[in-house]
Amino acid sequence: MSKPASKSISVNFSPEKKYQFGIDGRGTSVLGKLQGDHVTAYGLVEEGFYRILSNLSDEEVDGLFKLDNRESLRERRGKVYDYISSIAILDKKNAVSLYTQIDEILKEYNEKRHSKTELRQDTREAQENDTLNKKSLAQILRGIELQYRENGEFVRESLLKIVGLVMTFYNHIPNTSYFSIPEFEASSSEGSTVRTSTEAIASKIRSAQNLVKDGSIASNNRLTRLSDEAVDSIVNLIHLPEIIPVEYEDKKGKKITKSVDDFLEEHKNKTVIDGAKTAKARENTEQELVTALAKHMHITFAVYPELKEVFDKNYLTKSFVEKFIGGRNGNPNDMGWPTFRRQSERDRIYELVKDKLKDFKKMTKEKHYTSYEEYDDLVSSDDEEESTKPRPRIAKPKAKTLMKVKQEGIVIDEDTLRELEELRKFKQLVEKEGAISHSLKQKLKKECPSLYQGDGKTL
Repeated sequence: MSKPASKSISVNFSPEKKYQFGIDGRGTSVLGKLQGDHVTAYGLVEEGFYRILSNLSDEEVDGLFKLDNRESLRERRGKVYDYISSIAILDKKNAVSLYTQIDEILKEYNEKRHSKTELRQDTREAQENDTLNKKSLAQILRGIELQYRENGEFVRESLLKIVGLVMTFYNHIPNTSYFSIPEFEASSSEGSTVRTSTEAIASKIRSAQNLVKDGSIASNNRLTRLSDEAVDSIVNLIHLPEIIPVEYEDKKGKKITKSVDDFLEEHKNKTVIDGAKTAKARENTEQELVTALAKHMHITFAVYPELKEVFDKNYLTKSFVEKFIGGRNGNPNDMGWPTFRRQSERDRIYELVKDKLKDFKKMTKEKHYTSYEEYDDLVSSDDEEESTKPRPRIAKPKAKTLMKVKQEGIVIDEDTLRELEELRKFKQLVEKEGAISHSLKQKLKKECPSLYQGDGKTL
């Protein structure tokens, strides 16, 4: 990105308030210091983190490193990683850079996590120490509890640093925001519209969750109405009207028409002069429309994953495309896309958007933060013997134990097993297409025959 993460974005917890998690400021954007008109409302992207991290009580934060509270943290942290991945794949070029910055934060997090083991050991030793009277034991345990609290505060800060990085990352994705175009700019009341619309979507979901269990005809009809109402709110959170000719009257009453090319040329010049290096001017093409609609629904489903549980995903997407292209009050000329008035054209746009959503879903899974090569299996686990990583892994034997490998009829210790696993991972890396030259691969086979036994199977 052309600019570093802005320090003007801050995130904080306010336990005494209704929403205990908050984001202040937007920092710089793809346009530089200016924000312009966001295609997908910035507030919707914020809402993704609000929904995951709000109402995180002080007690829950303070106990994040305790084993009996790990499930609550795991669930939240898993949702954070899912959401981060959904945003990161929208800018594949810089996704690894974002993941690397998150890694740096989680390295410190990991150090705190490991200190939990020492604290538990200190607690056990103090409780088993017969020389300590009740007062001395209480003092020691209070000191350990204070360290637990400090660890909890560190977890809080780690999460908030990550949120700041992701929000800044999103704000710098090309085509996220454009300089306003006169006659087609976002409404001045956009802020209040975003708040009411995000609240409305959550409300429709809650109502639908109660009806889904019923299954009656009346409930199904009500679900359809709720789905349509949710789509209305989803449409309120995107801004990308088609640029069309506008007719004016001069002082003498003569009608003058400003063409699409005139609007776009002025907009392009402003973007070149005032925008950041990564800023792009708006286009007025079908491709831009399809990409914008797909990104918007991708983010919406990431913020509200329950939408796909209570409503039909395809129905939601199709209704969204129809209403967005149809413009305000069903008038395509009013912030819609009149080029696609015909139903057959809208159906085609819907199919393209649906296909692109599938691509985003696939990319999110393949490029998920926890599948990132440098991601440590245990980098964010609060239980050393378990992994938060969604993919299966070979469990490590406990220290000072031996493990029998049945196929080979041999016994290996923990260190040897770890070395073998590292060799397997290395082989997988070099076997990737184009990773190394053929000659070097042959040399590796010669120098490391144990990796290429028989017909090439690994150990």
